[in-house]
Amino acid sequence: MLTKDHINEIEEDKEILPDATWRRMYLAEFDADAGGLRNIDACIAGDLLEAPIPGNHYVAGLDLGRQHDATVLHVFNAQDRTLVGHYRWDPGFAWTQQREETLVISQEWGLERIVVDATGMGGDMYQEAISELGLPVEPFNIDRSTREPLLTALQVALERETIHFPPVPSLLRELRNLQPRRLATGGWRLEAGPGYHDDEVFAMALGLTACVPAHSETIRGRRTGSRMSYLPRGDGETRSLGVRMMRENKSNKMRERMERAGVKG
Repeated sequence: MLTKDHINEIEEDKEILPDATWRRMYLAEFDADAGGLRNIDACIAGDLLEAPIPGNHYVAGLDLGRQHDATVLHVFNAQDRTLVGHYRWDPGFAWTQQREETLVISQEWGLERIVVDATGMGGDMYQEAISELGLPVEPFNIDRSTREPLLTALQVALERETIHFPPVPSLLRELRNLQPRRLATGGWRLEAGPGYHDDEVFAMALGLTACVPAHSETIRGRRTGSRMSYLPRGDGETRSLGVRMMRENKSNKMRERMERAGVKG
């Protein structure tokens, strides 16, 4: 009874949804053990690099710490979506010191994009302070409408093994302790467990948005045969806005179909 358009929608959702969510939505299968981030161990590979490799393109995700949180910067090889640089400032480090060290790190790696958490608590001020250094900063406000798609993209990357990272203890600890919490509305929300934080998780998720899309997506990239080649920034601001708009439209349509199907979280 499904039309060709219905089938296409279902197949498209399979590419952008975590497997457990897609199965719950379309196959009426519920896995009580499917919460949190899955397939983490399969994505562990390689080591952090001491310096950039000539010819590669590097981007970063920066999660700004608040009073009791760490500030975390993840540097990615944009082409193969691999974490190559890990920097962490625990609470107590002066913001001026973090700012100056971020400048040095950006220059060392030749960062082409830095996606920064600009959410409340002075996030805009910090983001502007970094922008004043001439760095390629792109603010990302993590709110109710963007938080779920951001973490969903990370979930899908882990399940599809399209992201890789070395066994950094603080990162693995936070990835493994992100768990679903039932909301009063009946939906679910991924959150850090009691006593844990999510700074590493969001630095990774933000950095992932700056990388070349995996699989069939070609925005900010160009197909050469069956391989993807990275396009330098150039008109990056326009491209970045286009990417966000397309992802938001796709996420909104996906959420509408989930609501019609009565699927939560």
